[in-house]
Amino acid sequence: MAGTTPDDNAHNGYDKNTSSGGDDTTNNRRRRTPATITNVRIARINTVTMTPVEETEAIQALAVLIARYWREHPDHAS
Repeated sequence: MAGTTPDDNAHNGYDKNTSSGGDDTTNNRRRRTPATITNVRIARINTVTMTPVEETEAIQALAVLIARYWREHPDHAS
C-alpha cells in the first residue's frame, strides 16, 4: 500500500494495544522459568486395545518423543 503511514492503522485499535518497542517497562520483564517436575508417581495403569495401525502410530510418536529428549539431554542418551 503506497502512501500509508503507521498512523493509518490506528483506527482499528491494533496499534494502541501493541508496544512501540521503546517502552522500557516491556524490556524489564523477567521470563518465568518452567516448573520442573522432580517427583512422579504412577497411580494406575490402564490397558488400551489398539489396532495394528494405532500401535504403529503410537510407537512412532514415542520414538519422536525419545529422540527429542535425547537431543535436549545428550548426557542422558546413553
